[in-house]
Amino acid sequence: MDKTMEMPLSKSQLRLEKIKQIALESFLKNGYEATNLKDIIKQTGGSFSSVYEHYKNKEGLFRAVLDDFTEKHFLRALKHMECVENQKLEDFLYEFSLAYLEIFNNEKTIAIARIIFSQVYNEKTNLSEWFEKENERVVEFILQKRFQQDKNDIISSNSKFLSSTFCAMLRGDFFMQSVFKNKISMSKDEQIKHAKKIVKLFTQGIINFD
Repeated sequence: MDKTMEMPLSKSQLRLEKIKQIALESFLKNGYEATNLKDIIKQTGGSFSSVYEHYKNKEGLFRAVLDDFTEKHFLRALKHMECVENQKLEDFLYEFSLAYLEIFNNEKTIAIARIIFSQVYNEKTNLSEWFEKENERVVEFILQKRFQQDKNDIISSNSKFLSSTFCAMLRGDFFMQSVFKNKISMSKDEQIKHAKKIVKLFTQGIINFD
């Protein structure tokens, strides 16, 4: 549906959006454990009943916040790339790289990653199930679909491996250093140089890949 034709949100929908926004700010500021549902509800002017009805508990609200973050900061940044036809693989990979690096050098992305890593072994949040559910919505899947459509049979038949490998090459060790060591993220110029190097290395490697 065209964005200009979308129906306006109802009051209840607007309230839920506000709850998720306040929750995101609280999770980013205080971390998962220190975030309190009472404080979120107090700031939004909502009620416990509405939160429990839609999210069940804090774990459910956290996963809803992750869904929103994935949609707004990951998928929208790369969605336009799905519509590009007859584009050279190297050009596609370069555009993808710039968008990907911008996402993973974002302060909010790094902060969210810290929270996720801190809750990996929390059975209540059940993040392993969330990751499995989100598998076909995350950014790597957009790249995987591009590989699947390639005329080269070797590339198309190894789409999943190539997409995960390429994204791992893009992240390198800088993302983990940003998450765990508070290392300063790449500048825009550094992102461009890094993207060019990885695309060149990757595409030259594909030539001899079997």
